[in-house]
Amino acid sequence: MKSIGTLFLVMLIAINIQAFDDMNINLFLGQKSLDKDDWEPVDQHPEYGIHFDFKEENWPVNMVVGLLYSHKADNTRISGFDARVKSTTMEFDVGIKKIFAVNENVNAFVGGGLLLVNAEAVTQITGLNYNDSADDSALGAWINTGIYWMFDNNINLGVQARYSKAKVTIDGTSAEAGGTHIGVLVGYRF
Repeated sequence: MKSIGTLFLVMLIAINIQAFDDMNINLFLGQKSLDKDDWEPVDQHPEYGIHFDFKEENWPVNMVVGLLYSHKADNTRISGFDARVKSTTMEFDVGIKKIFAVNENVNAFVGGGLLLVNAEAVTQITGLNYNDSADDSALGAWINTGIYWMFDNNINLGVQARYSKAKVTIDGTSAEAGGTHIGVLVGYRF
C-alpha cells in the first residue's frame, strides 16, 4: 500500500495549482461496502479520501486524481477458536469529471476512470497462535456521481455515490476489492 500512497504524492507534486483555471480539493468521509461473499464479517468499511479535480477554461471536463482508504477489523470464531480478522483497501484514482451547474451555488457531477487498488486481509486465530496476512494489487475502474453546494468563501459541501471494480487474489482466492462508496465531501475551490 505504500507504493500507492507514493504514486499519489508524486501525482500531487506534478500538479501545479496555479497553472489551471479551475481546481477543487475535496475530502471524502463515508462508507465502503465490499462484496459480502468475499469479505464478511469485514465487508463494511469506514472510508476516508481526498480528490483533486482541475481544468483549463477550454477543457470540456475536469481531470481527477484521488486516493481512498478503508479499513475494518472484527472479532469472530473460526473452527471453534476466537479470531481477529481485518481487511484494508486503498484506491488510487485517475480519470475525468463533468461538472454541471444546477444554479449559481449548486453543482452536480459525474465522473469515471481507472484505479489501482491494493487490498489486504489479515487473520489471527488466538487459540492456535496463527497469523496470516496476504495482499494483492490490481487495476480496475470507477464511476461516481454527486452534488455539492459552493459557499461564498469557496467552501464545497456535498454528497457522493461511487462504484469501483477490481479483482484481487488473496491467498489464492479471487475477491472483489472495489465496491459501493457513499459519503459526504467537503472541500475548497481555487
